[in-house]
Amino acid sequence: MAEESTYERKRREIIATALDLFSTRGFEGTTLEAVAEVLGYTKPALYYYFKSKEDLFRSLILDSLKEAETRLRNIVARRAPVGDRLCDVIHLLLDDHLSRRGYFSISHVLPGFKERMLGGPEREEIERLSGKIPSIIMELIAEGVDSGDFMDEDPKIIGGIVFGMISGVLMHISIPALSSIDHDRLKSRLDRIVIKGISA
Repeated sequence: MAEESTYERKRREIIATALDLFSTRGFEGTTLEAVAEVLGYTKPALYYYFKSKEDLFRSLILDSLKEAETRLRNIVARRAPVGDRLCDVIHLLLDDHLSRRGYFSISHVLPGFKERMLGGPEREEIERLSGKIPSIIMELIAEGVDSGDFMDEDPKIIGGIVFGMISGVLMHISIPALSSIDHDRLKSRLDRIVIKGISA
């Protein structure tokens, strides 16, 4: 693997800091000045990497989606029982959200974030990649249906229900009934509910 350049390392550092700020302060409450201040940079130094807050936000979303797709594809490609891989997908989604890391966090902390995007190739790429996340889950479900591990039902229906359940937990994770549960226990309960519900 090629060594990461200083430019790429600093760019990733800026994106990680911006993610924390967008997650805690929202889109309107986050400024380039705030990102620069946290990093100890000047605002003009940030312009070397990003033209505007919107450019930084788009880059954050695109990078996070690409990383999410890669990580999900790696889980799906593993040689392991399909139920175990589905549980690993659930854990990835929950862990990312609970640690306020990446696309899954932004998409649930900032509802309507895609509507903030201007039209153009970046928005089209975000839409395309956003659709890949549930598609990957449906591919895994289809594999389980074909192998006889999951119920004999249209994988799109099962996948849609599973994705809806996961999204529901992510959107409501802060309510007392869920926030008071230990995260590992929450993951194991969701695993059990999902796998038991779709098993053949």
